Amino acid sequence: MNVGFQIDQLTAVMLLVVTTLSSLIHIYSVGYMHGDKGYARFFAYLALFTFFMLVLVMANNFLLMFVGWEGVGLCSYLLIGFWYEKKPRVGRRHQGLCREPRSATSDSCLPCCSFFLPSGPWIFAEVFASVPTAVGNAPYHLLGGEISVITLIALLLFWAATGKSAQLPLYVWLPDAMERPDAGPAP
Repeated sequence: MNVGFQIDQLTAVMLLVVTTLSSLIHIYSVGYMHGDKGYARFFAYLALFTFFMLVLVMANNFLLMFVGWEGVGLCSYLLIGFWYEKKPRVGRRHQGLCREPRSATSDSCLPCCSFFLPSGPWIFAEVFASVPTAVGNAPYHLLGGEISVITLIALLLFWAATGKSAQLPLYVWLPDAMERPDAGPAP
């Protein structure tokens, strides 16, 4: 397998978005975190978050995309639980670990596996080229209805992204998990 990075027009736009937002968050955080005893640790987590987000955006295969996906989840967990010394909410940070990253990870495994189990390759270009012949138009029976395999894979990827970014309806754990708002998991 040829593991690497892919830079095309869509990736370039996403790189611009991620690096711009990340730069703004880093600049804002300098003042926000001024005087905090965990200043260096916070910026290490924030830089690692940005790194994994860039790996996720530039990956040319599902394995590297999954590494970026998991790295973003780990860094989100570290940033959300940054003030772990404060006793009242220390248990609530684990609420986010159990609900968000694990649910979103399992949701992202399903569509990733469904791509390369029928078609064989892991590289995006090879998978996308082989999807029409590997999957075909055979319907999948789900909850009494029929749905195409491609649509099911797309819906699973969408659900995984929704879970990872704590969007409706999967955001309910986030306000209780954080000690105070931080600038971390924004990109």
